[in-house]
Amino acid sequence: MKQRFFSRLFRLSHTSLKRFPEVIVTSVIGSLAMLFFVEYEHAHSVQQQWVGNIVLTCVIGLSLLVGVKLLVERLQVAARIKLLLRAIPLLFLVGYYFSLPKEIEQMVVIRSLLLALAFHCFVAVAPYLRKGEANGFWQFNKTVFLQIILSVLYTAVLYLGIVLALLAIKNLFGVEIKDRRFFELWVLLVGIFNTWFFLSGLPNDYEQLEQDCSYPKGLKVFTQYVLLPLVSIYLLILYVYLIKIIALWKLPVGWVSVLILSFAIAGILSLLLVHPLRAEENESWLKHFTRWFYRLQFPLVGLLFVAIGKRLSQYGITEERYFILILAFWLLGISLYFLISRKKNIRFIPISLGALALLASFGPWGCFSVSKNNQLARLKHFLEKEQLLVDGKWVRSSKNIAFDKRKTICSVVDYLNDMHGSKSLQPLLSINLDTLFKKKAKYEHASALLDTMGVRYVDKWQQSEDRDNYVRLSNPTEASGVLELETYRYLVNFGNLYASGSEREQKASKFAVQGDTLYLWYPSDSCKLKLKYRSELSEVDLNPLLNKYKDAPGQQVKDSEEMVFHLKTKNSQIKFILYSLDVTLKEGEHKATINNLSGCCLLK
Repeated sequence: MKQRFFSRLFRLSHTSLKRFPEVIVTSVIGSLAMLFFVEYEHAHSVQQQWVGNIVLTCVIGLSLLVGVKLLVERLQVAARIKLLLRAIPLLFLVGYYFSLPKEIEQMVVIRSLLLALAFHCFVAVAPYLRKGEANGFWQFNKTVFLQIILSVLYTAVLYLGIVLALLAIKNLFGVEIKDRRFFELWVLLVGIFNTWFFLSGLPNDYEQLEQDCSYPKGLKVFTQYVLLPLVSIYLLILYVYLIKIIALWKLPVGWVSVLILSFAIAGILSLLLVHPLRAEENESWLKHFTRWFYRLQFPLVGLLFVAIGKRLSQYGITEERYFILILAFWLLGISLYFLISRKKNIRFIPISLGALALLASFGPWGCFSVSKNNQLARLKHFLEKEQLLVDGKWVRSSKNIAFDKRKTICSVVDYLNDMHGSKSLQPLLSINLDTLFKKKAKYEHASALLDTMGVRYVDKWQQSEDRDNYVRLSNPTEASGVLELETYRYLVNFGNLYASGSEREQKASKFAVQGDTLYLWYPSDSCKLKLKYRSELSEVDLNPLLNKYKDAPGQQVKDSEEMVFHLKTKNSQIKFILYSLDVTLKEGEHKATINNLSGCCLLK
């Protein structure tokens, strides 16, 4: 029995490797790159950049290479032409990798995910681009759907089994296993095993699929007794909410968009899964359900347009709202197609969704260009209203701007800096941003620019003028990336420490240091950093540093030694180096509250 099992496992693995060699090699390269990324998370930024770009390239490459291979299998062309067609996506991936910027940015990640979605939709239709073979198309995607569920289940069970085994070895035998090993194990299983197992179940007998009229009983039960009831519950909730809006004449909240999209996705998936059953006599109710599903979707799509329209009028277009808007149009188009069209070809769903994802990823019509241009236009509008735009250039403010208007300006600048980089703001400015932001971290760019332009920075979470006085300091030591350890033995990096309501370490961050425990925290009612090591309590008073810079918030300290603190206890010598410090000063109370800090602690 065991021999037969391993023989079959080897045969399936060998067949998958022979059929999809490029895909499996890509999954191995991407997984190894991700392992490097995790193992050397503090590596030089250049190393992180090229490793991260490899991971993103492999993510979009997996579905693209699978889709091209499936397409080539159906083409009646010479072997040389097939080989050439399989080489084209490899050249595309190489070009895509070299087109990626030096830093991993949100925009790059979103574009890669959009391309991955487009290529996933391509996999669904690649073997069935020609007309006809509707049953074969459904049977192929049914197999793909079930194979995805099966591969995820196998991967999850295998991962949990190995993790429990490692935990047993760690706790029973005292073997040290670093926490990141568990994540690295997950990367290997998901990247290599899951991909390989999934590929082993992809069908290749397309003629047989067209003749296959079987329907899994389990899938029928799952769809009719799980998915469709969920869709009905969603539908009931949304229509009750729609009646409430009409009765109270109150605009919908933004969260309703998520619920409508969830309803639509669950509903369309359900209808796709039961599509062949519509032809059976005892399942004729499905035809009526399908027709009424798309009819009842129209008022909800209208509600979706109202909800996203409200957000657009308030805050303008961002990538997230762009996606909701085009999905609203897509749902409207899908509903019209399946109500008006006589053919009702279900291939229209993945083809249209993939095309939208592809178009949204680039060009002046894409999510990035539309969002950036819209937010720049909003910023110009607000600056003009405050008379801060002269000849198309932003001039320094010499007056106090109202809190709500400052918050709007700051939020737009924050968005443009975070998503599109500080260079997106350069056309509005006479000053050189490269000079202004020299030796400053990216998260400091927005506050530094606004301070230069005479606009006091407002955090997006700030609700009133009461928390208006901020001090943000950064240490040039962090920017250099070099730290001299001198004679110290241990280095502990820290950030996002917990605030405690008392002088005790009730919510302290804990760090294991060679058999001892280092506790770090700061009391919520004082601006002091607390430390407990080897039963000795110490503290760093940050107030002298804050008093020096409280009138010049959001800047880099002049001397890095100003953010270095030395402590000496009975058994230890301690050196604190703060990398960044974010503090709120309560006006009129002479009281400071730490919002965030990061740095390291050297011990000997």
